[in-house]
Amino acid sequence: MGERFWRLPVVLNNTGMKRSSLYRAIGKGQFPRQVKIGDRGIAWVESEVEEWIKGRIRVSRAGEEGCK
Repeated sequence: MGERFWRLPVVLNNTGMKRSSLYRAIGKGQFPRQVKIGDRGIAWVESEVEEWIKGRIRVSRAGEEGCK
């Protein structure tokens, strides 16, 4: 399966983040950087964003196990 691009609305919808939070996380190196796909277009690599989502789930679940 080849790589696919997600545009901003898809990234926001799938992560639950707001636009400002997304760009703040990118600036801090805490979220995958966007890719330039044209003169004025940017997008994110689907697999990178999905891996970020999985990582957030792992961190959250690890914290829950410490509470048991």
